[in-house]
Amino acid sequence: MTALPHARHRRSLIALAGIAALVGPLVAVAAPATAAPLGGPVAAVVAAQGSGPERDFSGDGIDDTLAISESGDLLMYRATGSGSLTGGVRIGTGWSGFDRAFVPGDFTGDGRADVMAINAAGDLFVYPGNGTGGWLAPYQAGRGWQGFISVFGAGDLNSDGAPDVAARDPQGQLLFYPGNGRGGWLTPRVIGTGFADFQHVVGAGDLDFDGRADVVSTPSANDEGQTIACGYDLHLYSGTGNGSLRNSGAIGSGWCTFTAVTGGDRVLIARDPSGVLWRYVRTGPSSWTTGNAIGSGFNSVRLVG
Repeated sequence: MTALPHARHRRSLIALAGIAALVGPLVAVAAPATAAPLGGPVAAVVAAQGSGPERDFSGDGIDDTLAISESGDLLMYRATGSGSLTGGVRIGTGWSGFDRAFVPGDFTGDGRADVMAINAAGDLFVYPGNGTGGWLAPYQAGRGWQGFISVFGAGDLNSDGAPDVAARDPQGQLLFYPGNGRGGWLTPRVIGTGFADFQHVVGAGDLDFDGRADVVSTPSANDEGQTIACGYDLHLYSGTGNGSLRNSGAIGSGWCTFTAVTGGDRVLIARDPSGVLWRYVRTGPSSWTTGNAIGSGFNSVRLVG
């Protein structure tokens, strides 16, 4: 595992940059429907002070949880700050047409959290949040993104004040797509190799408390479907502040059984095989809060990463 590009990957980087062409706003897509109340599990995710993806969509200063239902509804579980969430609220429809959806933070630079979504054709769309649980006009911000294993909000990896995006390709390269702070992109580059075999790779803010955004990974499954090395298996890749990473070793154990992991600002939310959500908050350079079960029934929805 390395957090730096190998020379042999330069050619594939050039090819991938051509495939995942970064374009300005091209087309608008239909805005999601007006919110309608729905039932659902409860959770509370209080925002920490780090540099991870901002997830407050309701404008109350507390991170919210987003999920996509089997029928394609985009649901927001609004945190109350007291250990529970209000019932899930539908803030969009037709999201089953997206293969991936994730939260980059405030990508457009207007002070409000946004969502990105990728369809089967590889078109990348930005849904700017309006700060009150709704949306401004969405736009297309890229194409050719269908070939990645995963795409996620990486926080501010290059310390320029703008949130960034990272993506894993099938060869295991980790590509860094820096945001320009205005809803567009700066030049992408490879910042790591050997990431293909992980089940989850997410940004979760400044986990080592050095003032720089970091990335974590959890192990994948082998050919028999069994997870590998379920020990100290939550690995930290510390950000250097200039868009690169260094392997800082394990910072947690028992993570190989989780079926989904999302990152916020020094917060990780993980779903176990029974559909229970667990919340972990990083409280210091080497400490976590005890994991809290914050909701159940999440096997029937797809978490927005």
